[in-house]
Amino acid sequence: AAARRMRRRPAAASSSAASTSRDVAEDESGSEEEDPNVPKGSKKERKRQEREDREAQRQANEAARNSRRTNQDRYEEMRRKKDEEREAQERLLEEEAMARKAKEEEAAALEFEKWKGAFSVDAEGTTESETQDGGQGLLHNFVEYIKKQKCVPLEDLAGEFGMRTQVTEEPFYIRRLG
Repeated sequence: AAARRMRRRPAAASSSAASTSRDVAEDESGSEEEDPNVPKGSKKERKRQEREDREAQRQANEAARNSRRTNQDRYEEMRRKKDEEREAQERLLEEEAMARKAKEEEAAALEFEKWKGAFSVDAEGTTESETQDGGQGLLHNFVEYIKKQKCVPLEDLAGEFGMRTQVTEEPFYIRRLG
């Protein structure tokens, strides 16, 4: 037997796994060696048939790829349409909510205008910061009066600042605290 050389064929992008396995099987069987008993025409016919098979396989693979691509495109188009519909629905709901809120605010403003005339302001009060500032000044005057007099009966202190006697006991608590 003649020494067989296995030659590796470069895998073309269009060849498939089936044709590759068939080529390997042919390499292993030694059918590519020239056999003097086989007429040359049948060998050419076999090669032509193999080429046609490879071309048919390539076309089938390409058709399958195109089919997958078409199905994928169709799926993506449906998904995009659903996303657009969902976004449009969300925008519609937002617009309705904003319109409803604006209508409620307008109704509240009309109600306020209706009742606004029923109220009248006779005198203004003081703000909290003004009373706190006044209270701080009063406390300061209170402490200064005690420091100046050194010894003050509670009744005199209450009379000076227009307070009850119970209220005048608070500075002693303040003094104990520091």
